[in-house]
Amino acid sequence: MPKVSRIVLIYIPLTVKIMFQTASDSELKQLLKEVLTETLNEQRELLYEVFTDVLEDVGLAKAIREGQQTEQVDRGEVFNLFE
Repeated sequence: MPKVSRIVLIYIPLTVKIMFQTASDSELKQLLKEVLTETLNEQRELLYEVFTDVLEDVGLAKAIREGQQTEQVDRGEVFNLFE
């Protein structure tokens, strides 16, 4: 049995795979690229949801920062705009 030179943990959404690797760094790098590519292709919907959530959070944070720089108004004035 070959001696294990590394233990690599690769996180894949909803699963964790443990790989025992005796390959060189370049082989390990190539393997990691392949795993990430495969994961991205298989988990497109999850990836889309994550990016959508991130973009929404960035937009909300920007709106909050902009709101903090503006003049405060009475709550009643705001609700009157919706009538």
